[in-house]
Amino acid sequence: MAQESSKFALASVLSVVLSVLFLFPAAVPLRYLRLFFGRTAFWVSSCLGTAILVYFNQLQWALSYSSLCVLIGGYRELEELQVPVFTASVVTILGTAGANLVALYTYSVLAGQNLKTLFFSKLVPLLEKLQDVEGFKGLEPGQAIWFLPTLMVIMLMLVLCVSLSLNDTPETQIKNSLSQFRVADWMIWPFLLGLSITVLDFGSERIGLIGTNILFISMAIYFFQGLGVINHYLIRMRAGSFWRMLVYILAFVQLFAFVSVLGILDFWMDFRAKPKAAQNQLNSH
Repeated sequence: MAQESSKFALASVLSVVLSVLFLFPAAVPLRYLRLFFGRTAFWVSSCLGTAILVYFNQLQWALSYSSLCVLIGGYRELEELQVPVFTASVVTILGTAGANLVALYTYSVLAGQNLKTLFFSKLVPLLEKLQDVEGFKGLEPGQAIWFLPTLMVIMLMLVLCVSLSLNDTPETQIKNSLSQFRVADWMIWPFLLGLSITVLDFGSERIGLIGTNILFISMAIYFFQGLGVINHYLIRMRAGSFWRMLVYILAFVQLFAFVSVLGILDFWMDFRAKPKAAQNQLNSH
């Protein structure tokens, strides 16, 4: 019995890892398909691919693939309507996350399982394997389930960022450039709310978990603004593609909190505007 549980746990871990590895490489080809083959070809192939995976009972892969299609296809629809990058990203990510939850709920109903029970059946073996990893020690399934929506949203942010590396015209490239990315001013309020709830003791574990989720998502959003600041200066220094990619990887892996704080400070200090302002002042003398 213990051996079967161990195998199931290992299968769960591998399944999650493979799904994550699948998302990033698949993002760019799907973006290419939508940009250069049009709406009809994209949505027909998306539905067909999802149907094939469901037919072969690969439900997790079907969910991952369909999520990618909704995310990338939905963003392109808003992009063609000339919706601002930040607004289009927020609408698409929240829409995709909502569609995922609806799909999971539908699956749980068809399988005759409670949605919470379904989550726990996947979480418990995974958490058992992750107990040796720093940051996961002592994390109970009841707490971990609160962070699933946050992890889903952050993952969708990263995938969308990767997909936007491909654009159809130089004008779109400039518009979607990471160095041009700025978070809407109103986002500072959710960040301050999440920070306040996390720091202050409200005497409720549930309120604390909600505050932590808000804080994590806000910091993830500001991470991209901080990365935009870094990218801006890398371009000014004419850093090559290799060095820029190295900096991005280092930012993702080791400097996530630092880059997020840089993005938050950019809200007040506008680091990218300073060199331009200084240059204008110099030209006026």
